[in-house]
Amino acid sequence: MDNCILPEFHWRRILNEKYEVTPAPKVYSLMTPDHDGQELSVKIKSPVPLTVALLPSHLADRVFDKTLTLTDALDKTGCKERGVQSMSFNCTFNVANGPQTLFILPDIDFSGRKKANVEVNTVKCVEHCELLDPPANP
Repeated sequence: MDNCILPEFHWRRILNEKYEVTPAPKVYSLMTPDHDGQELSVKIKSPVPLTVALLPSHLADRVFDKTLTLTDALDKTGCKERGVQSMSFNCTFNVANGPQTLFILPDIDFSGRKKANVEVNTVKCVEHCELLDPPANP
């Protein structure tokens, strides 16, 4: 029994917001994953279609600063959805990618005030976390 102790994980909400959709991207600096394969669940509900992507923060910063196109950044991530209005999807983290940012941008021009809901949950280590493999040094 002594060798049967494993890290224990629980789902934790890290974001739950209703926000006004604007032509500018909505950027949430979320977290640095604590282990490879860490799960993330994203739920979106919006009156207009959105592109939603989980990007390494350094890429999200470059897109926001317009030194990298969104298309180029999306090519570098597997965690993305386009045309989202009501959807839940899951992604997994790679520790080597470092801190992560949720990037949300309307896919179409629109008029008037629109509100979208975004909820993000992740699996976090809550017990025996010292047993996780340490992150590799890049």
